[in-house]
Amino acid sequence: MSDLLPILKNRQEFEKQKSRGMYVEELFGNENSPILMYGEDKGAYIAYNQSTSENEDKQIRELAIKNLENIEVPFHVEVMQGFKIAMAEHEYAAEKILDKNYLKKLAAELDSNSIVVGIPMKGFLVAVAKGKGEANLYGAIVQQYQNAQTYPISNSMYYIVGGEIEMMGGNSNSGAVKDENGLLEVTGINDAKGKIGFIAKVGNKNEGELANQIQTAFQNILLHGMKDAKNFNGKIDFHISPDFNPLTSSLEEQIKTMAKNISERGAVQIMGGISEEEFKVRFFYGEDKLIGETFETEPVQLKNNVNNPKPNDEMQNSNPMNYNKSEKKPWWKIW
Repeated sequence: MSDLLPILKNRQEFEKQKSRGMYVEELFGNENSPILMYGEDKGAYIAYNQSTSENEDKQIRELAIKNLENIEVPFHVEVMQGFKIAMAEHEYAAEKILDKNYLKKLAAELDSNSIVVGIPMKGFLVAVAKGKGEANLYGAIVQQYQNAQTYPISNSMYYIVGGEIEMMGGNSNSGAVKDENGLLEVTGINDAKGKIGFIAKVGNKNEGELANQIQTAFQNILLHGMKDAKNFNGKIDFHISPDFNPLTSSLEEQIKTMAKNISERGAVQIMGGISEEEFKVRFFYGEDKLIGETFETEPVQLKNNVNNPKPNDEMQNSNPMNYNKSEKKPWWKIW
């Protein structure tokens, strides 16, 4: 098993390999992600592993990643159109996207903690610093994927922060979850400064589930924003799909309450301070009907802490109906 390694495969092989009982994983958890298989490199061919048990699969993965980390894959940095670009050409170059320390080395050479990586084909990896040339990089990745000299892997880009894959993007379907009952799609969009904002398309036939979808997307975006605050522009737009949700008075009131809660619980002030940008969340019905947005205010939760720095018996014994429930919610909770 000393030659056991992870092997990236095109998404089109997913169902076929699963039906054969092979050990298959997704590089990133969505329906467009390339897949990972594990096998022993025999030189002329790869002997792939079948899936046996959860525990053994975990051991296989850990050993394969460790073996990958021990492979030296050189890279070089060039300056193109004023931007630095790092490139690696090696049999296992693409798989190095799984090597956190390798990605950190790339980031250091590109003078950024946040990088965008492409793995369009077997034997090739390319990277730029976040906000410095990824639009041009994406065009090159698509072209290489479509005209692969080896084996095509992925036509997407991967946003890396601190050696970890945070986001997969570059095509209209990436990051999307959709079925007959609902839609959840989060897309990162670069502004003129190269900072990233987010558009979340949501919809669910059940209004209660819609609220949960919005909360989930909001938390994930905040987590991303806090991990890479200097590249987050503080802007989040939610678009509610008319295909799933009619614009009822109850829905409109629910959305306005969410916007109010985000404002009052401190998210506007906290995220604005972290990103050093105006933090703004807007809610649209369809493409352009604005039905709710955050506003600047003194956050309820912070105000309560100032006025009542320590709980007392009177507060603890008071009727719970006599105080604003939003004061007990965490600042990132919108519902």
